[in-house]
Amino acid sequence: MIRTRSGRTDVSVGRGLLDRVGRLPSVREASGIAVVLDRSTDGLFRERIERSARDARPFARASFPPGETSKSLATAQALLENLARTRLDRQAVVVAVGGGVVTDLAGFVASSYLRGVPWVAVPTTLLAMIDAAIGGKTGVNLRAGKNLAGTFHPPRAVVVDLDVLRTLPKRDRAGGFAEMAKIALAADPPLFDALERLGARALACEPKDLLPLVRAAIERKARLVERDERDVGARLALNLGHTTGHALEAATRYGRFHHGEAVAIGLRVACECAVARGSLRPAVRDRVAALLGALSLPSAWPGDLRPEDVLPFALSDKKAVGGTLRLVLPLRVGRAELKESSLEELVRAAHAARAPRL
Repeated sequence: MIRTRSGRTDVSVGRGLLDRVGRLPSVREASGIAVVLDRSTDGLFRERIERSARDARPFARASFPPGETSKSLATAQALLENLARTRLDRQAVVVAVGGGVVTDLAGFVASSYLRGVPWVAVPTTLLAMIDAAIGGKTGVNLRAGKNLAGTFHPPRAVVVDLDVLRTLPKRDRAGGFAEMAKIALAADPPLFDALERLGARALACEPKDLLPLVRAAIERKARLVERDERDVGARLALNLGHTTGHALEAATRYGRFHHGEAVAIGLRVACECAVARGSLRPAVRDRVAALLGALSLPSAWPGDLRPEDVLPFALSDKKAVGGTLRLVLPLRVGRAELKESSLEELVRAAHAARAPRL
């Protein structure tokens, strides 16, 4: 459970939970239901969710093409129009079934429709389970950058069914481990040690073996969210790797890197920046690079991209204040802090990150 000023989020983590979504109080007691999916999760999970939740109440269903390009104001408007046509009222619930794009977008729509209706997150990727669905951040991308329009609107419930990860491609599973590595490096040394011990074997873990790792990552993020719901203090540590990662995604028009891959590169750049400052031991940087490589994630800056062309997108980062770039930098395993920086420093760190360290 996560308790913040905005309310309570009940988090269920386990196996075989997908068919129980309709029994959740926030779904069972709703006046109507809107199920939001992308076209990948629509084919995999829609019928199970509908069997669980649908009855005589008003019911809307909406899906859209998968991927970051759908996380837009245009898609949000189409979803809002769908809810309005169905005449859902303020006691209705939005059920988001999918990865981080789906939960971010559906949560944003729920926060906007009739000035806010409840919603439930049913994350179906590892990344969404441990990060995107936890904490109440919703949003869409703008041309200038990622997640520049959004709200804080926590879901009433999050249902994490690890069995759905059996359908997840290896690339997407690796991307989820990038976010887990970020949480571990920023705030959880035992989780970092556990990931190091697993190494490449993590990518082939059965759901039962992933359960303790997923629970640990969710618990760590949940406690930071409770301390800092609005992302102005302790929770900022979880932005580690994201200033560079979001810039990479925006510069390549969300078509080249999955989010976790961009975050992995961002972690490496943040480590190089901290090492150059003398605030992080090179041995820790090398451990991070080795872990990313073991998890089939990028562990160096892409050789075909000029940092000078990519990193100006970081100036649109939400953490920037008065035109001053601010970066979350690791100080040791388990601790990261927000520091003032500059575009020039970030570019130097990206150049230093070109060399693999495995």
